[in-house]
Amino acid sequence: MHTLVVAIALIWSPAAPFAPVDDARVAYVDGLDALREGSFDVARAAFSRAIDADSENVEYRIARGVTALFAEQPENAIKDLDRAMQLSERSKESRMWRAAADRMQAQFFTETYPQSTNDPFESTVGDVSAFWGQTFRAVEPGYEPSAAEQAERRAKLADLRRWFVSRKLEVGNAVEVLWTRGRARCDRGEWVEAAADVEAAFARWPDDATVLYYHAGVRLASGDLEAARREYTRVLTSDTAHANAYLGRALASARMGDATRANADVATLATLNAGLADRNREGVAAALRDARVPA
Repeated sequence: MHTLVVAIALIWSPAAPFAPVDDARVAYVDGLDALREGSFDVARAAFSRAIDADSENVEYRIARGVTALFAEQPENAIKDLDRAMQLSERSKESRMWRAAADRMQAQFFTETYPQSTNDPFESTVGDVSAFWGQTFRAVEPGYEPSAAEQAERRAKLADLRRWFVSRKLEVGNAVEVLWTRGRARCDRGEWVEAAADVEAAFARWPDDATVLYYHAGVRLASGDLEAARREYTRVLTSDTAHANAYLGRALASARMGDATRANADVATLATLNAGLADRNREGVAAALRDARVPA
């Protein structure tokens, strides 16, 4: 099987509709990724980098404190959550998690934040933290919670952890950070690593031509050839002179065994960027020879 080299560096410079991001925000999103996977030490280190860059950011303090809660170390969450409350007296979230830290230490009558509210997420935080504290910190001498009970409490805590991360990635400029990181990974050829980030951007901006171009590249790299070809065509509908999109569509068509479409796109590519066409002509021909012809 021949290796195909896909040129993915954009030859255009569209006006980017995305706000610039800083290193602190990237570190924060890296931490959320690690937290979602339960890699607590990695998450804590990433959140610490974010705090080092922006020490008065309430969101970063909450994230590092909550990481300690999810790692079943509520005592280690107190400093960050107290600092978050100091930085923003109006932050309901910091008070909610501070109360959760109390409950996980079997301090059930905390007045910091109510255990139940009209918000399903807040009530789940209250209940999960209270039940965890009852199971692991408030047991009577000689009482050992059953293995099933312990497993259930830890499973609910893990579910809450993933819910926390998913909520965080839906707000603020987290998706912009994912997009920036995903695009950089694509440019380095790290398609597998980029896929989730590019998917997040595509879900937010499905009609943006730049996002669509990179999403098509991820589809091509994963072998989803028909979808990749459709998306390259959509890019070309908005920019008929996008040389790299012609190359991408040629490669997708070649791997599908469609010589007519592949050769036509290479011919068009040659009129737009002869050097790019020359560098990839053999790759397209190799793909045609090795094609997986549709049944």
